[in-house]
Amino acid sequence: MRGFLTVFFLIWFMILPGAAAAEPAGNPPDLAALLGFYQSEGESLLVREREGALELLYAVSRNDYAFNRCNILQMVKIRYDEYSVIAASPRDYRLTMAAKFERGRDGRGITLVIDKRRFGRVFVPNEKGGEVFRLSLPQPLEVMRRAALAAEMPRQGDDLPAAELVEITAVDPAIKTALVYATDGNAVGAPVYEQGRAFLDAAAARALSRVNRQISAHGYGLLVWDAYRPWYITKLLHDILPPDKKYMLEAPETGSPYNRGLSVSVSLYSLATGEEIAMITGLDEPSPRAYSKFQGGGELERYRRDLLRFFMQSEGFSGVEHEWWHFDYKDFGKYRLLNKPFAQLP
Repeated sequence: MRGFLTVFFLIWFMILPGAAAAEPAGNPPDLAALLGFYQSEGESLLVREREGALELLYAVSRNDYAFNRCNILQMVKIRYDEYSVIAASPRDYRLTMAAKFERGRDGRGITLVIDKRRFGRVFVPNEKGGEVFRLSLPQPLEVMRRAALAAEMPRQGDDLPAAELVEITAVDPAIKTALVYATDGNAVGAPVYEQGRAFLDAAAARALSRVNRQISAHGYGLLVWDAYRPWYITKLLHDILPPDKKYMLEAPETGSPYNRGLSVSVSLYSLATGEEIAMITGLDEPSPRAYSKFQGGGELERYRRDLLRFFMQSEGFSGVEHEWWHFDYKDFGKYRLLNKPFAQLP
């Protein structure tokens, strides 16, 4: 039986997209400047890179922001920024269409012209580089913090166990941490956490360490962006979010898996350089690019995201649809919400 399970696991690993394939080459910088969304009269196209070439995607289902169901057209380069688009369907009245990109002064694509029809580039938050998605605070941060600290937590069952919080780097020093909400490089624009230490439930931290050991064989290490957060921080962040952005965070009335010490936001760093590597997005980008199955961007970025997801899921973590970096550890709903400040943790 053990031998059968081993063979089954290996086969499963081999067929999982991105998990067993050889690592793709990096995204050519000249092409990277053209990748993204282009729109015309309500029709949205997505330009992505695969195997050093461009592909044109258009969704076949309404509201398919990740382009999971789409037609994929090959873009064959004719000369600089001029392409032939190869039609995918035999019902198309012609097999190829002429396409040309127009760039702005910074070298980024701003228009895609296909057979004289112009599609304007739609930039999402953070896409141009150097930008960080920012929220406008309805009140001064410290005023809102005091109100959140004074707020009453939701009632919980007395029989729910509490997580055994441990510092992640104490379990595995090879895991790096860069808690975004302990800096000003976040959506609030100021430190929200009073310390930059990352905590998880002990079992979840050990599972994360196993992920780190497995992914190291591919030249990467885990970089933790966020982990345990006291309940009052969830209350504070939810109060800051405008109505159209509250979907990004669980309501304080229900609490978050982060408040239970059983969620982690995680990315990757290079073992060769020790530096954080480029992923499709950074933390908390409110765009379709953050979806865990988003089909755009560069092939190497998608490979890294899918590799991370595969190993996290193999150790009991489950991802969420709209944030590729967010993973919850198994049975998180069976644990208590915690509100212990970082200063009170060991």
